[in-house]
Amino acid sequence: MENESDYPDEAIRTLLGLQAVPGQTRRELEQAVQQDYTARCAALCQALDTLPDEARYSMTEEQLSVLSLGGTAAVQALSGR
Repeated sequence: MENESDYPDEAIRTLLGLQAVPGQTRRELEQAVQQDYTARCAALCQALDTLPDEARYSMTEEQLSVLSLGGTAAVQALSGR
């Protein structure tokens, strides 16, 4: 995929660094890291959709910003923009 953004990968690394991310979500993200850009973006979107409030509340402002940028870039990549 051309014009790949670094934001989704950074968001995945951020999520993997959080203790509050559930085990199943963590495993899916760890598997996605080894896959292509589209698969990583899809896994990130899925993780963000199912992220529990506990995980969101435990994040710093910087982490939330990284997730916001990563999620936006992932959605744009999946929609073909």
